[in-house]
Amino acid sequence: MNLSEYCVVCFSIFEYGHVYLVCFDLENTTITIIENIVAEESLIHLINDDDISNKTTSYKVKVVFTKYMKLVNHPKYRQIENAVPQRLDFE
Repeated sequence: MNLSEYCVVCFSIFEYGHVYLVCFDLENTTITIIENIVAEESLIHLINDDDISNKTTSYKVKVVFTKYMKLVNHPKYRQIENAVPQRLDFE
């Protein structure tokens, strides 16, 4: 798949009976978590760890996607690799 044709790539995640998105903005090199529950009530946490088995799903998706970006020689894979996922807050 040629990622140069895409500005944003989103993965739909179903976890804990809840659906949310992990979105990679390839132009602005950001990672955004989009869900419809306020952070205080959410079961989705953002935990990074050196051991992949301790990472939360959002970080595991990031690891796999950045490995793919590297495999296809995407010019911004390092920026995405270094990006920290941020939750989109709805007010």
